[in-house]
Amino acid sequence: MSLSLESPLDLSPLRIVEEEATFSSSTSGSATFSSSTSLDSRQSKHGEERLQPLGFADEIMTEDHSQAIPDNPFDSPESRPLFEAIDRLQSCGVSQHIEIPQLVIVGGQSCGKSSLVQSLTDIPLPVGTGCCTRFATRIVSKRTGSNTTPQFKITIVEPEFKFSGFEYDHDDASAGYTAFERVGETLTYDEFTEIIEDVSSNYMGIKPGTGPGKKNFATQVLRVELSGPTRSHFSILDIPGYVASPVNINESEMRGIQDMMVQYMKQPENILICVADAVSDLEGHAVHHLCSQSVSMDRFVGVFTKCDMVHSEDQVIKNATTANGGNWFVVRNRHRKDPKSLELSVAEARLFNKSPWTAIPETRRGTARLRHYLSNVLAGRIRKSFPQMQDRLRELLSRAKAGRDALGDPRTTIRDHQRFLRGIVSVYESLADKSLSSPWLLQDKVMRVRGEVKQLNDEFAQKMLDRGRKYPFETLTAPSPLPKSKPGAIVSVSTPPSTPPSQPTAGACAGPGDAKVKTIFDEIRSQLELFQSTQLPGLVNPEIVPVLYEKQIANWAQLTADHLEAVCLVVGGASRSMLIAVCPQGMQDLFQQLHEELGRRYDATRAQAREAAEAYCAKQHQYPLQTTDAAFYHELQRRRMIRWQRSLERVLKKYGETLPIHDAMSLYEFLNPSVEQNIVNEIHDVLAVYYEISIGPFVRHITNTVVEDFVSNPEGPLKGLSRAWIEGLDDDKIERLACEDAEAVAQRKYLDGHIKRLEEAHEIAEKAWAVRVG
Repeated sequence: MSLSLESPLDLSPLRIVEEEATFSSSTSGSATFSSSTSLDSRQSKHGEERLQPLGFADEIMTEDHSQAIPDNPFDSPESRPLFEAIDRLQSCGVSQHIEIPQLVIVGGQSCGKSSLVQSLTDIPLPVGTGCCTRFATRIVSKRTGSNTTPQFKITIVEPEFKFSGFEYDHDDASAGYTAFERVGETLTYDEFTEIIEDVSSNYMGIKPGTGPGKKNFATQVLRVELSGPTRSHFSILDIPGYVASPVNINESEMRGIQDMMVQYMKQPENILICVADAVSDLEGHAVHHLCSQSVSMDRFVGVFTKCDMVHSEDQVIKNATTANGGNWFVVRNRHRKDPKSLELSVAEARLFNKSPWTAIPETRRGTARLRHYLSNVLAGRIRKSFPQMQDRLRELLSRAKAGRDALGDPRTTIRDHQRFLRGIVSVYESLADKSLSSPWLLQDKVMRVRGEVKQLNDEFAQKMLDRGRKYPFETLTAPSPLPKSKPGAIVSVSTPPSTPPSQPTAGACAGPGDAKVKTIFDEIRSQLELFQSTQLPGLVNPEIVPVLYEKQIANWAQLTADHLEAVCLVVGGASRSMLIAVCPQGMQDLFQQLHEELGRRYDATRAQAREAAEAYCAKQHQYPLQTTDAAFYHELQRRRMIRWQRSLERVLKKYGETLPIHDAMSLYEFLNPSVEQNIVNEIHDVLAVYYEISIGPFVRHITNTVVEDFVSNPEGPLKGLSRAWIEGLDDDKIERLACEDAEAVAQRKYLDGHIKRLEEAHEIAEKAWAVRVG
């Protein structure tokens, strides 16, 4: 086949020494042109030994394949399985779910990016004026066994991400791209050109131009795999160049290219090769600016192209040694004017092995050095990140299987529907039982109903003690026992300093004429004035105690309502969380119907609980005050004794041992200075003792009966969703609940494929790691 430089795709990047040549994948580590002409000398004109490249365009092998394969980190027994696993993972449809290390080359249009890719991989990408990379290309080189035949395989695969800006109204041409495949032993230049045209028009749907119906870019990836016994392991992804202005393309596509670049840049495992032509000012390169914003230093590799065309080497050298930590390489591009026999490595050595380029470290000069560096960086990152990829695959596979199990098998009969619903509610029943009997077994705190309700009950009991009464009662502390006295005398004994003062004391209470009631004693006096109007002096109307008791318990109803509402919220939240946990993902219709069922049960049992609480609170005001608790009498007598002892102490403090005990009337009047105060104290103590023995049973009834009846109600939101409920449904209701909607069918289909891909990826990763560590 005769090839000329005037062909649509420039052949200048490839060394052709005869007119008859073919593009073959059998040469050292890449697809190169084969020729019967002898190889040029491996020595540069300076007599130095040339750098040995890693089996790509610069390493042209003779037919004698016994020549040593250059050193490559992926050729080691440890790294080769990982490289092959990475390549397979990128092709099996899970790369969008895990972070896979890869080399990604980015740059602006006409910066020499495609020419650099040619030099690195020997794939004749379109270069020159008017050429534009319209879709990403992943180039993979693999080394096979010594007795294998060199081959190429070209396919189209799904992109790793979804990009904005590439939404086309009619894109039927790209619908069948997965069917495209070209394989062979020798890939000629014309054949590759024809493949690019075929892929662009018939599989990617490329229609250059602007306006409706035009499509200048595709998001799919052209995968070019080259394999052979003399190849080396290498992989690189070339994405379309940065577009600075929407000339001859749609503006949305320009934004899409930028979004594509940024997404690849932000992936933490991607190694970005930022290409900038040395002729232009680095500050004017938009891609370099994007990289500086989105790419960390350990993932950045800069490459200056067209170094043989610069007018001021000093600025390029300064940028190469200082910008981005000095992590820049300098290379020479092939040109149309270059002779066919040009060896790029020789041309680069001639350019860079002299001043002022020698100011750049030797390890950063030339394509061969760049290739070697990229191989080592990629190999190191793959080894480092591989265990994390394995963990991520295991996690994804576990979650996908759980989601698939929840969907169950396809349901076509009423029996299938019943079986499916029983499976869901049985899991719900299990969660509900654990939430009440063994909440510690549940990971979700929201579902631990018993613990949450107990805490609320404890808080309710404390609030009732602290805020249940309208007025605080007087606290009566028993004084110290009176010491023994001499015959005929009474010794004065005062209350020890450590005894806290009574709070409040009767003597400190405001009188009945005060406009503002401040204490329980003020309230008693206020009511006593009213009730004594129909009684003889010294007598007490017994109806005063129920009235005062109702005032004291006025807060009970609101505290109870607040507590019950808090419990209802806990139960409602738990039931919703349980339903979310058991309902298969994607079955929104089923979830909604079951959620409505739980909502009806929640509303009904909540209303019952509120009614029961309100009725019980109302009874506290309606029923007569009565008790059979012996503690009532004992506590009342204790209070009476304390008050008598306090009166006696006041006498002793005033008279000491001189009190004439024979004057009984004087003693009585001193011990009982006010009949009214005695009545007030007695009413207070009766009221206080009855309140104290009543509040306990009230709290127990609310927590143990009203609250528990709601929480454990067999018709409630926790217990009501049961297998027994399913058995009681008619066929129509069961079918409405369990019928498969389109979303569930689509979700099952997706998960089946997703699990298959994940299992394949998991097997690939596990086997590769086992081979490496073995």
